[in-house]
Amino acid sequence: MARRRDPLLPLGLVLLRMVTGLVLLSRGWGWLKSGGFDGRLVAEAVRDSFPRIADWLAWWGRHVVLANPDASAFLWRWGAFLVGIAFLFGALTRPAGLIAVLFLAHAIVYGPVESKLLFLLLAVVAFSLASAGAGRRMGLDSVFDQHFPSWVTWRRSPRSGFLS
Repeated sequence: MARRRDPLLPLGLVLLRMVTGLVLLSRGWGWLKSGGFDGRLVAEAVRDSFPRIADWLAWWGRHVVLANPDASAFLWRWGAFLVGIAFLFGALTRPAGLIAVLFLAHAIVYGPVESKLLFLLLAVVAFSLASAGAGRRMGLDSVFDQHFPSWVTWRRSPRSGFLS
């Protein structure tokens, strides 16, 4: 028996992808424009998180994030901006979604306690968009999948299961 597709699913996925893209794009643009999110804020947030996180996470914060907090802030600003653009236009949504999850996992661990649920929600949405291939529905991924090799788009065969 053939599977019937729900006609609202693609539209819902497109709206979720675009709204998430707008949120990340506007936040990233605000940081890029103002320069207010800098290494000093990253260092302060990471150091403030040490008493409440596991030792291995504190090690990562000390030796990786705090090794160059200005570079971490730079990656955050540009990462939010570029992932926002990718989600907005449905371009390379798989890699963009997984990169967003990586960034948001850091925000959950080292960010302010009052924002953890927001970061968790955004991480779940980003992972869902990546695993659903959200850019293939009314996005540039439908074009990219045909013209770029699979290692660029992280395209999977229909039978591969996860992230197909």
